[in-house]
Amino acid sequence: MSNDARTGTRAPTTTSVEFIGPREAQMLLDKAAPNRSISSMLVLKYAVAMLDGDWHNIGDPIRLDERGRLSDGQHRLSAIVESETVQEFTVMDGVPLEQTIMAVDMGRKRSIVDILTIISDDPDNHRQIHHVKNLPAIARRVMAYGHTQDTNVNTEYVKSMPNKRLVDYILANQNVLESAARGAHRVRTCAPMSAAGIGAAHAICTNGGGWNQADEFMDQICDPSQTEGNPAWMLRIQAMKDSTKRTFSWTKDARLTTAMYIKAFNHYTAGTCPRILTFKAHGPTMEPFPTVESEPF
Repeated sequence: MSNDARTGTRAPTTTSVEFIGPREAQMLLDKAAPNRSISSMLVLKYAVAMLDGDWHNIGDPIRLDERGRLSDGQHRLSAIVESETVQEFTVMDGVPLEQTIMAVDMGRKRSIVDILTIISDDPDNHRQIHHVKNLPAIARRVMAYGHTQDTNVNTEYVKSMPNKRLVDYILANQNVLESAARGAHRVRTCAPMSAAGIGAAHAICTNGGGWNQADEFMDQICDPSQTEGNPAWMLRIQAMKDSTKRTFSWTKDARLTTAMYIKAFNHYTAGTCPRILTFKAHGPTMEPFPTVESEPF
């Protein structure tokens, strides 16, 4: 949607039906907004359909953003170039980029990773997002914890969560979540546990105990000041032992990793250390999911 310099308002979105050939398609592709990487297999699939005469304009538009840049349709336009055919398309000009990247595609759906990458790669957006591949898995679990005091993602709340809500949450809590993703990578080098589970636990502990205590606990896992009576060291040793079993008990499960991590963190902040860390996730003696005393961020 272009800006009107005189009024400061946005011009309305325009819609048209156009025939687009290889030359026009390439011109649009050359002037494209940041987007996900192109799938050559999807381009080939579309190109074959075009060559066979099976491609039809069903109303799903080629979208241009408020600056006239291609924001949706790169696979279809690439297929026109590949097939060297002319196809009819509905074209919408002036659709805000944010609306487009949050939308669900009719072809290959944009993942949360795609959306975060597009935002980060946009030269007109100052925001840089790191660890984009790990942030969605961590954020889903932290959001679940904030809603139900449990990081179980197999719930209707998480499964029905729209992309926009998850992306908005990641952007609003970017520093904490990126720190959690970095921490997960660091911890996994010495204590093999689920990366998403570690990341979610570190974010939850940061919220409950503050940056200093959460980071200090992580330091104790990776480089302990002492091993005797240290729940961080105990967590590390139990993770190492569990990972060597033929059948893993908890280290490959994100929810159980988070539970064990939070339990160890709670002992660390309380200055206590049990003989062994346990979390009974099933059966008649099933425990409630461990929590850190604080309101979720």
